[in-house]
Amino acid sequence: MSDQAKAKDQGPAAASRSGHRVLFVDDDRDVLKSLRRLFHGESMEVMTAENSQEALALLDQHPVQLVVSDQRMPGESGVEFLNRVRERFPEVVRILLTGYADVDAAAGAINQSQVFRFLQKPWDDSDLRDTVHRALAYHDLLLENQRLQELTGRQNQELRALNHNLEAMVKERTRELEDTVVRYREANARLQEAQEQLVQSQKMASLGLLAAGVAHELNNPLSAILAYIQLLLQEIPAEQPAHADLHEIEEAAHRCRRIVEDLRLFSRQSRSAESRPLGLNEVIESALRLVGRQLSLQGILLEKDLEDDLPLIGGNRNRLQSVFLNLLTNAQAAMPQGGTLRLKTRARRKESQVEAVVADTGVGIPPENLPKIFDPFFTTKPEGTGTGLGLSVSYGIVQEHDGTIEVESAMGQGTKFTLRFPAAALRLEPRFPPGEDGARGGRHNSEADPDAEPILPPAA
Repeated sequence: MSDQAKAKDQGPAAASRSGHRVLFVDDDRDVLKSLRRLFHGESMEVMTAENSQEALALLDQHPVQLVVSDQRMPGESGVEFLNRVRERFPEVVRILLTGYADVDAAAGAINQSQVFRFLQKPWDDSDLRDTVHRALAYHDLLLENQRLQELTGRQNQELRALNHNLEAMVKERTRELEDTVVRYREANARLQEAQEQLVQSQKMASLGLLAAGVAHELNNPLSAILAYIQLLLQEIPAEQPAHADLHEIEEAAHRCRRIVEDLRLFSRQSRSAESRPLGLNEVIESALRLVGRQLSLQGILLEKDLEDDLPLIGGNRNRLQSVFLNLLTNAQAAMPQGGTLRLKTRARRKESQVEAVVADTGVGIPPENLPKIFDPFFTTKPEGTGTGLGLSVSYGIVQEHDGTIEVESAMGQGTKFTLRFPAAALRLEPRFPPGEDGARGGRHNSEADPDAEPILPPAA
């Protein structure tokens, strides 16, 4: 690195400590002596050279801030010399001294040489001194400006690097925040689902207490009614009309007892019914045999897709039959003008489950009612035609069998109930021979239950 470059790297602060260095170039020694005397005592070092070659040699050896050159010199003019200085030492400020005869030539060469200023000979001492000081200040200003530009460039480069790192950090933090939001939403959804299940469980528990009390209060008077009816039936001859009326009263009383029993089962206070391996297809078929005629008379088309060789499930046949009977009668009520009722079963072997679907093409359930259909006493049927206990009791029976029941519905398109039960064994359900109605009927030997209560079709 040249001395000029070293001085440039040191900056104006270093230059002020070491002072400025000025080089005067003139082939007249008397002129050089005059210039030395003029700047004697100034806070600068004065160097002199009698020709351009000598001046260039000094510039190579010493850092110089200002060159003042005469125009007329042997071998090379001042303009030509200063051009060479500009090319080799662009940071050095240049001043041209010229006589009157060279003013026009010097003025024309200012742009070419990019000199700071030119002065005429003979010069005015104060003017020359002032011009030298201003040229040195201009040099310091150029160096400071260059230093600031380099500093700004380095800072801009650092800032770009910081911005790049900041953008990467923002992207990473944004991704982490998005992941956190997704996890929060998932957790919130799970929490909301758990809260809904808790509310539903609390409703079921409350109804269970109520049902247990109602069942207890109604059982005693119903037992008395049935006892008196049995006595009257023995006393009244069978050929009298009253005897048939008593049979209807007895049937109504038995129906009331079954409703009370449903309430008692819903309260989960009674577990006396034995749970046995059974086939879900046969349960559905037995429920169909009770309502099949009504479906046909109402113009409802029945579509069955019951998978053969279903795994058995564990449960009570009568209770599960009442669940499907309730779903079938609800579907029938949802299609007063006829429609299609689809029944489907399939094995979910990976989950060790058996699934049943009951779907209709009826009026559908309003979205605002979907969360409430399993609530006790909730019903959309006209007053006096429904108690609102059917789906609540069915919900309790399905839960009692460690199963799940889900509902999907769209207004004007229908409703679908999906029930899933855990498989009880690896044994496969045998295929049932066709019954009289074309359905697969019959009873599995393991399901024989002589003590089971008969299930009667619902009252019209």
